[in-house]
Amino acid sequence: MAVGTGLAAVGLCLHFGLGMALRRKAKPLPPESETPLKTKIEQLLTEARVIIPGGQALLGFQLVATLTKSFQALPGSMQAVHAAGLLSVAFSILLLMTPASLHRLAYHGEDDPQFFRIGSALVIAAELPLALGIAADVAVVFYVVSEDTRSAIAIGTSVFVSLLTAWYGLPLWHREVRHGTA
Repeated sequence: MAVGTGLAAVGLCLHFGLGMALRRKAKPLPPESETPLKTKIEQLLTEARVIIPGGQALLGFQLVATLTKSFQALPGSMQAVHAAGLLSVAFSILLLMTPASLHRLAYHGEDDPQFFRIGSALVIAAELPLALGIAADVAVVFYVVSEDTRSAIAIGTSVFVSLLTAWYGLPLWHREVRHGTA
């Protein structure tokens, strides 16, 4: 407990304290200008590529977990929750990988506003099953720790809501505040 608390404190100091200590006065932002389509598409494909390895690692851990004796000892309901999480992460990875192939196969690598809309929708949609997969695994872990199904499901649900808030709610709120549109 002490080591975990100490590491958390060091992490918070490095993550927030150092940044706040070295913080400089913000420069005024230049007038808003439209980001070129080429830049938007490069950013879209990069964002998908950055998320994919994390999803693949999670999927690998989920698959390996099913081969352990402790997984076999879980009640069927928790095994089903884990399986649903595994399928959700796999679906998320499929959604994240689709923009790159779509860009190459359907649009011949050319920048197109329609591709940007479709690719953006796929990347945004991928966050929902990824959140579900993470939350499902958190629920299973908390079941293993507590052996209480209700608590595990409640914590998994809380994680799911927190991820949706962070990945959808806050960006939409920021868009509303910044542009007055939702």
